[in-house]
Amino acid sequence: MFSYLYKAFYDRTLFSSYVKGGRGYGFQPLFYLAVLAAVVVAVRVTAALFGVTDADVSALVAAIDMPETVIEDGRVVSPKNFKKTIVDDKGQSFFVIDTSGDPVKTDGLPAQGVYITDDAVTVFTRTKTTRTPFAALLDGKNVTIDSGVLQTLGEEILKVCRRIVPPLTLVFVALFMWVYYFFAAVFYGLLSYLTTWAMKTALTWEERLRLAALSVIPAYVLNVAAFVFDASVPSSLNVVLVAVFMICFLLDGKRKEIEKTVGSGE
Repeated sequence: MFSYLYKAFYDRTLFSSYVKGGRGYGFQPLFYLAVLAAVVVAVRVTAALFGVTDADVSALVAAIDMPETVIEDGRVVSPKNFKKTIVDDKGQSFFVIDTSGDPVKTDGLPAQGVYITDDAVTVFTRTKTTRTPFAALLDGKNVTIDSGVLQTLGEEILKVCRRIVPPLTLVFVALFMWVYYFFAAVFYGLLSYLTTWAMKTALTWEERLRLAALSVIPAYVLNVAAFVFDASVPSSLNVVLVAVFMICFLLDGKRKEIEKTVGSGE
């Protein structure tokens, strides 16, 4: 089934062998595509996390310039109402400390970063949000944090993120993309009524879904490839690509019918 992720680009026999000759709804290749997308995202997240060094943590601690902090019973008791927001030069990540007790507010901030409130540390990635209370992080201990402790705390947070964020990202993205591809295939399966009507091709509902599944593969494979290079494919281009490949597959089916007719006539 994994081979369909590249065969869909060039194999002109797929209409006969997969759409007409296949069984079920044909979503298996989309599952493999979802796993591939999840692996790519997880690798990028992992690379980003391991790209952060202890020196980066030290620079961040110096930039925060946070006064001595007292945490009792899993909550910051001093200083109160301390707020500090740092966004990296590229605008891709953030670091926020807010001990006011106000709810987390990420409006205007990048998609990924660390948000420390008066009772927890919340880590944001592009696909997952992980909240760790101070009570769990510090094992219920009361601590006083100065720059040295903050350095150690930052390194421990980094270690935790490196351990739990990649596998969580893999599972979450795989499930999300599988659901997304499923509904995309159903949507294009419904749209196939227009193309098959125009091309006078009769298909069952299962065949339409198999056709839609094949047709979306090239567009979404290109999306995954674009993500590898930190790029994106416009939604309008995705629609055009799906339509083009769907028409190509239907033309392949038409050509096969003609060949059969000519062969039987002889």
